Amino acid sequence: MSSNITSLFFIDLLKIKEIRMSLFKDFIIFLKRPKNDNQPKIISIVSSIKVCFYTILIMVLMDLVAGVIILPLKILNLVPNLKDFHYTVFNIIRITFILPLIEELIFRLPLKITKINLIVFISMVFFILFYRFNLLYTLIISFLIILFGLLFLDKNSKFLLFVKHVLNSNFLIVFYLQALIFGGLHLLNYDLDLNKILIYPFIIISQVLTGLFLGFIRIRYLYGIFICILSHMLLNSLYCIILAT
Repeated sequence: MSSNITSLFFIDLLKIKEIRMSLFKDFIIFLKRPKNDNQPKIISIVSSIKVCFYTILIMVLMDLVAGVIILPLKILNLVPNLKDFHYTVFNIIRITFILPLIEELIFRLPLKITKINLIVFISMVFFILFYRFNLLYTLIISFLIILFGLLFLDKNSKFLLFVKHVLNSNFLIVFYLQALIFGGLHLLNYDLDLNKILIYPFIIISQVLTGLFLGFIRIRYLYGIFICILSHMLLNSLYCIILAT
């Protein structure tokens, strides 16, 4: 009985490794020529949770590889210091839930343009640009943008069709640009020194790879945006726990 359980356990591990490698291979192939015109895969809730698990594993592995790449720079003390982070309840919630949600809605959601996707994207960009001035008013206006967009933006409007055309015509550029901007914004987590500006691209390798892989997941699956959001939240939670210990 115990030998059968052990066998099943190792078979499951092999399946996990096989699926993870298949997902990673598809990701590499996708990077050669990113496009969003393929029919996305439809998967069940259970399968989505599995993909989320594999996504986290792959992103952790990519982070480890990126860490090895910049290790010599750390040894030479060329990597800027991270800004102080205070483990308050609000900061933990912000890092583990709020920021991953906003980042995915800004960077990965508009990789597929629909009426609701475009409206939410515009609302989130507005929120990020202006929330520091007045949080309450910014929340209200962001909500109104979504409300008026849903009421008055026609799904066959010239504006929406134009945005779709621009995205589809320049998808390769948009796909790589979203990952680069996503990675670049993480430089704000550091005490930057302009004398070390040539080091900056190496610092954000991990975040750029994350942006590329989550972008791939977004395109590959019909409801990939939910996998992206959940994976991003869980990954941030994991790192938050590690750094706190």
